[in-house]
Amino acid sequence: MLTPRFYKLELRKRPAAADELEAGKTDAGWGHHICSYVLDNSRIEDMRTNVDISATQKVLDGDLDHFVEARLKQGA
Repeated sequence: MLTPRFYKLELRKRPAAADELEAGKTDAGWGHHICSYVLDNSRIEDMRTNVDISATQKVLDGDLDHFVEARLKQGA
C-alpha cells in the first residue's frame, strides 16, 4: 500500500530536482569560457597564464608542460 505512494512521491520530486540542476547551468556562449588560446603561424598564447610559446608544432604534438607549470604556479 505504501509502495505506490512512495513511487508517486518520488516521481513528483524528479522534475523539481531536474529544474534545480538546469537553473545552475551557465551559458556556454562567447565570453563565458575559462581559458583562451591564441594560435597563429608563429606562436601559441595562453590568455590565463600569459604563457607565449613560439614552438607551435611541439605544443600541437602534446608538449604542454609550460602551460601546466604556469597554471600550477598560479595556485589553481
